[in-house]
Formats: sequence, C-alpha cells, structure tokens
Amino acid sequence: MRGRAGAGRRRRGHLLVAALLLAGPATAAGCAKEEPAAAGKGTTTVTTADEVPGTTEVPPDQGTQLSVYNPSVGDCFDRRKSTDGSNRGYILKLDCDKPHSFEVFALVDIPDTTFPGDAALTTLAKRQCLKSWTAYVGQPYETSELEYSYEAPSRTNWGLTYKHTLACLVRARADGGKLTGTARDSRL
Repeated sequence: MRGRAGAGRRRRGHLLVAALLLAGPATAAGCAKEEPAAAGKGTTTVTTADEVPGTTEVPPDQGTQLSVYNPSVGDCFDRRKSTDGSNRGYILKLDCDKPHSFEVFALVDIPDTTFPGDAALTTLAKRQCLKSWTAYVGQPYETSELEYSYEAPSRTNWGLTYKHTLACLVRARADGGKLTGTARDSRL
C-alpha cells in the first residue's frame, strides 16, 4: 500500500508524496549531510541525501528484520529490499537513536471488515493522522520541519490479520532523508 501525505498550504507550499512499499525501500543513496537540531529543539537530527560524502544506511544486523510488522507508537524503522534477488521487502525495526526513515506517531483503527480500497485509506489517513501530530512532535504540522506519511494494509495482505490498523508516520522532508533520535517532543 502506498501512503501519501498532502502538505496542503504549508509554509513552503509544496506537496510531498511519501511512498512506502515493500517493493521500494526508502534509501539514502550516495551522500548525506547532518543538520543539527535548532536551538531549544532537542537532540533529534535530520540527515538529508546527496550533500556530503557518506551514508546513513544502518546495516541490517543492527536492527530486527520483520516480514510481518505490527506497528506500535514510537517504533522507528526503515523499509528494505531483500538481498536474495527476490525483490521482496522487509521492515528493519531500529533503535530510534540510529538513522531511520520512519517513526510511528499514531495508530488509527480501520473500522471496515472488508478492504475499503486505497482511496478510502488515503482519506482516513488525511483525516486522522494530523490530529495526533502536535501532541507527538511538539510543533504544529504547518510549521514543522518534518513530514508525515502513513502505512496501511494492502488488498493483498488485508486477510492476513484480524486487526486492521493504519500507522501514521513521521519522516524527514528530504527524499531519502533520515532521522536520528526520536521525533517525539523534538519540536522540529
């Protein structure tokens, strides 16, 4: 399932779409630069791709590889592709102090008993996720340096679980960007 987050009337006025699929992990290709947190904003840093030599990709053995993921608020993770040539993906659950692409900031129960469709899940995410943003991040979404996206069950995996949950995710704005430290109360 692809998750989208509309930026609406953000101060920079751009729409940022976050793709979150097993088929395509978020990676920091090539280069990265760390930007220290602003004064009085905690210790969370945002790492952006392609500015300074180096990489922020955490080796898989430093996290927990999950083929089935039941998100919890506060979880930090990356999406990765298997290296066995199968093009399957997995979740690499990480400690939040390691560079990561996503952090779960809220969970929304999906009330439907049958798969509601991608459009309905996108609408649910847009209506529900940002209700929890300020309480978690400590900064209103409209002035935040961070972006949101979501992860929801796909039509294919809908029947694999009895509980259907949409995970609201915080992430760096930059494509391929990483967070180091938790976004909780970061005021970024």
